[in-house]
Amino acid sequence: MRLLSLFLRKCNLDLILSLTLSHTSLTCKDRLLQQALDLFSSMKTKGIKPNVVTYTSLIRGLYNSGCGDEAQRVLTEMLESNIAPNIKTYSMLVDMFCKDGCVDQAQSILKHMIEIGVPPNILTYSI
Repeated sequence: MRLLSLFLRKCNLDLILSLTLSHTSLTCKDRLLQQALDLFSSMKTKGIKPNVVTYTSLIRGLYNSGCGDEAQRVLTEMLESNIAPNIKTYSMLVDMFCKDGCVDQAQSILKHMIEIGVPPNILTYSI
């Protein structure tokens, strides 16, 4: 834990969190998800504003771990913090809604993307 603390002081917490969350979303291990949530909280406590990559990674990790309600809460927080979703965020949301059988919501996301000038791309359609 001492080594982790030293590492965190020397490195960019946002980068560390994004890497941790990316790993978490790939492995879906609850222990790593809790570490990611702790880092996310630590960032905010220290005045480091999470970016779109951080939020997207956390939302994906939560969803993949079966925490859909918490993923929705983090998405709401992201939007309320005026962090605009990017193509990866929107594509992930389309994927999540489709996997949950919420095709109407996925279609609404696609429509919204087009309306705001973020056209779906190969990533979006490869889900």
